[in-house]
This record gives sequence, C-alpha cells and structure tokens, in this order.
Amino acid sequence: NFTVNTYYVLPTTSGTPVNEVCVDKSGDESTAIIRLTAVPNAAQYWVLVGDSAGGNNTYNNKVPANSTSDTKVRVRVKNGKQNFVQYSYATCVNCSSNTNFAPFSAAVGFTCD
Repeated sequence: NFTVNTYYVLPTTSGTPVNEVCVDKSGDESTAIIRLTAVPNAAQYWVLVGDSAGGNNTYNNKVPANSTSDTKVRVRVKNGKQNFVQYSYATCVNCSSNTNFAPFSAAVGFTCD
C-alpha cells in the first residue's frame, strides 16, 4: 500500500448557517433548528455550536449532507444565551479523518428566548 498526497484542500465552506426557529421550549432550554446551506458534492457536514465563535461546547457532530438542498440540524441550547454556529463539509461518506473536511464557514451568532 502507498499513499499519494496531492495536497489538495477543499475550498472554504461558503454557505451561511441560519437558526430558523427555536422550538420545544422546556425550562431554560429550547431546540434550535439550524439550516445549513447546501454545498455541491458534499457528503457530510461537520457542525459546531458553542458559546464563542469557533466553540463546540454545545454541539460537535458530523451529519449526512444533502448536497442538492439545505440540511437541518436540531440542537438543544440554553434560552437567552448567545450561541455561535459554523459548519464544514467533506465530499467523502464516513470520512475517517478531520483533515477530509474543508475549512469552516464563518461563525453566525444566535439566541433562543
């Protein structure tokens, strides 16, 4: 076996994640429904949600991508607390390495009340 490294890096994720709505309010938490703009040829998205830009202390998961329409992710968050979401994509299914993912999109802030 041998590996050929072409040093190819996927272009930065240009889509913008959007918190569409907050639902299922219970106590001091709600479920944020986050829409990820479709990235052509994407097979997976890596989604981060945290209390700071680039943070992942609330949500850090890889999810299957629909590369022809937007993908929605449900994330449980604290009400009234600023959160930030960003995502990345990979063109391989079940990628084994984080290096298979493109650089992350810009972080977008949101709050559920």
